[in-house]
Amino acid sequence: PQQRSAPKAAPAAKAGRGGAQAKAALARGTPQAEPPPEEAAAPDDPRPFEAELRKRESALGPHHPDVAESCGNLAILYNQKGQTDKALPLYQRALAIYEKHYGPDHPEVAHTLTDLAVLHLEQGRDGVGRPLLERALIIQEKALGPNHPDVMAIKDVLNSE
Repeated sequence: PQQRSAPKAAPAAKAGRGGAQAKAALARGTPQAEPPPEEAAAPDDPRPFEAELRKRESALGPHHPDVAESCGNLAILYNQKGQTDKALPLYQRALAIYEKHYGPDHPEVAHTLTDLAVLHLEQGRDGVGRPLLERALIIQEKALGPNHPDVMAIKDVLNSE
């Protein structure tokens, strides 16, 4: 899969206890969706992302990690636009593909768990978001070590809730 892009300014959290804190603490590790390079469109236009997803599904099949990456990119865009109802199933699909392809303890799984957790935390669904974030923490600690900035950001969010 392609490297996740560097974060840009994160939108303000919508609602929910801890949502703003979650977004702020994890913003440096949460990628911003960038349109595929062959498509010149407005940065918040989902059409190039949707086209890329369809293209990858057609070429690679519905369960390929590159399809999961496209699902994640489109989910990030929808989440940034406040369309969490569209983002949620895409994050869930990406997670299922990554888990099946790489196994439950892979860093791509952790990234997607973190994105999904932040979505839930911002919506005030701490009972759903916290366990996802706790699972991401375990994976990231194994992969990166306990003092890595991404690990520390997750710990900060979990300790602030």
